[in-house]
Amino acid sequence: MRRRFAAVASLLCAITFAQSGETVDPRTVAPDVFITVHKHSSGADIVEVRMMKKGYPLDVLQKQCEAVGKETGSDVRGLYVYASWLGGPADNTASSAQFGCNHLIEREEGELNIEALVKSFIGGPAEYAVKSFLIVFDGEKPTNRTVRSVRKGTVRVEAAEMGGEPGIEYRVVSLTQDPAQVSVPRNVPHKEPFASATPPPSKGLHPAVVPLLGIGVAGAGVLVYLGLRKDKSPGSR
Repeated sequence: MRRRFAAVASLLCAITFAQSGETVDPRTVAPDVFITVHKHSSGADIVEVRMMKKGYPLDVLQKQCEAVGKETGSDVRGLYVYASWLGGPADNTASSAQFGCNHLIEREEGELNIEALVKSFIGGPAEYAVKSFLIVFDGEKPTNRTVRSVRKGTVRVEAAEMGGEPGIEYRVVSLTQDPAQVSVPRNVPHKEPFASATPPPSKGLHPAVVPLLGIGVAGAGVLVYLGLRKDKSPGSR
């Protein structure tokens, strides 16, 4: 009887998880982290990261960035982790990082490796758990193999072309903190062309980002935000 009850309870939990997961729209969830990836002329992928939770530990961020290299099977080069000053009080900072690696953007194969980024940043300390992402592949043009939406499994993904700016923006929500349960395709063949982008809903976005969306190009606003305030506060590294 106990075993039967446990089995039924597990089934109900799974059904509840699936139903709640299906209703999640990543575009309405405030991102815990902003990530931009840009293909350098040398062929390397240049990555910029900014965490939104105040006081995010720099040592945790460093390990997460190093994990990207493990997930992509490439060396992480020039890793620089620092507290980026946002203006105002000296402690008004955002934990940030920059580094280079390979295999996040594979143009010849038409692949964008969202999975490696999600796996690397989830599973951290509970109080700093990363569940939602805003990922921009700066300068990339969508093709008929570009991932547009993922609505099954433990990850929700929605894509948008960045208006007049070359690039693809992804809003991502992970329903798990176990990297082993994360699976995101790198490309998905489509017959129809990539749809023109419209700015995603600003509901739930960080207050610092919402005014930038008024520009009319969501992705461009994010890139501007990520490029701001690269000056460092005293004591940052």
